[in-house]
Amino acid sequence: MTAKRGAALYERMSGVFTIFLTPFTAGGEVDLDAAAENVDYLIKAGLNGIVVAGTYGEYVTLTLRERRTLLRAVVRAAAGRVPIVACTAGGSTAEVIDYTRDAEEAGADGAMITPPYGMIEPTEGAIVGHFEAVARATNSALLLYNNPNIHPTLAPELLARLADIDGYVGIKQGATTFAEHAELIALAGDRLRIFCGSDQSMVGSLALGAVGLSSTQSNFIPEIIRDTYRAMTRGDLGTARELFNKWGPFRRFARRAGQPAAAKAAVELLGRRCGTVRAPLVPLAPVQRAELADILRGMGLDVRRP
Repeated sequence: MTAKRGAALYERMSGVFTIFLTPFTAGGEVDLDAAAENVDYLIKAGLNGIVVAGTYGEYVTLTLRERRTLLRAVVRAAAGRVPIVACTAGGSTAEVIDYTRDAEEAGADGAMITPPYGMIEPTEGAIVGHFEAVARATNSALLLYNNPNIHPTLAPELLARLADIDGYVGIKQGATTFAEHAELIALAGDRLRIFCGSDQSMVGSLALGAVGLSSTQSNFIPEIIRDTYRAMTRGDLGTARELFNKWGPFRRFARRAGQPAAAKAAVELLGRRCGTVRAPLVPLAPVQRAELADILRGMGLDVRRP
């Protein structure tokens, strides 16, 4: 790492960072008590960091006030035990700057930045200008977030160029091919902490040299995801493969039922509060919930709720 800004987060960026599922009450409000309980559970399970209001945290359905209060509840509950990263994605550069400044005030350790999701026919110059503007206007440690599912995909060469902007210390690489992961590691691994963007591709990305991963499933199977990461770091591919395959039935179910609805239902079935998803996402139907309960039992997990 050549830049001094963000060095504290850079040094702490490795391992499993949970993509925190935003809990809702039965009435559809953000459940701050459940959020605090879940943060404590995840930290005690040995996870290394928490990403608040990410894509699977349903940030696009949260109001500004909800994003603010949720982040502060998570920061308080974490109490400095692990880094807290706020996803500060928005529809414009100005909006992203406002969210990032608020994350600084809230005490987050860093902010994760995407291109504005409202960009129309984005040029490379516009994308670079956006990331530069956020860095100039804020003081946070910043992470790049490449998510080709909801934003224009950012090529490894462009991401390596963005790595030279002072303040950016890591990236959540959500590219869908391992060639892109490998190329980014080769081009920017000396300047950015490169995280695999999904636990569904963690084994391959870690084998290529990623230093960590962001994980949705660690909300309900933290030990499995944690131990898979640890097995990979000590070169035990056999154990990592066995652990990864253990939750294969859930992966196949979630592709049919949808994330994060399946993950939130799993949290609830295993005895913690998380609530359901907000529209336009659709919660599991009763028959799907029963199917998921059977899948979790087949994974050796203790289903506590019907």
